[in-house]
Amino acid sequence: MEITQYLNPVKLSIPVKETGCSIFEHTFFLKPGDDVDVTQFQIAFLGVTDDRNSNNPGTSASASTIRRYLYNLQIPSKTTNFIDLGDVKDGASINDTYFAIGEIINFLEKANVFIIIFGASQEMILPILIATSSKQNSKISI
Repeated sequence: MEITQYLNPVKLSIPVKETGCSIFEHTFFLKPGDDVDVTQFQIAFLGVTDDRNSNNPGTSASASTIRRYLYNLQIPSKTTNFIDLGDVKDGASINDTYFAIGEIINFLEKANVFIIIFGASQEMILPILIATSSKQNSKISI
C-alpha cells in the first residue's frame, strides 16, 4: 500500500541543536517517491493539520510547533529508529481526512510500528479510535 498519497512531507524551518543524540538526528523523513520498508522503524510520527471541525482556531499549526520541541529531545535509545511520515493531507471533506488517518494507522499497525500522532484538535480522536478499535491487541494512549 502506498501511504504517501495521504501525506505532505515535513517542512522543517526550525533550528535543531545537533548533539549526536537528538531525535532529529535519528529520524528518517519520508518524502514522496521514497521506497522505504517501514518495518525497520520502531516509532512513526504523524502530524495532523486539518482543523475544520475544531472550536480551537490555529490548531492546524500545532504539528509544526510540536515538532520544534520534539526534535530537540534526546533519543531514548540508540537502537530506536524513527520515521516522520509528515502531515496527513487535508481531504476534500473532513471524512476524507478521517479515512486517510485510518488507512495510515492500519498500514503501520500491520507493520508493527508504534505511532505517535500529534496536531489538530480533539476532533481527530474519533477516527483514531475507530481505526484502532478493530484490532485485538491494539494499545492506545490519549
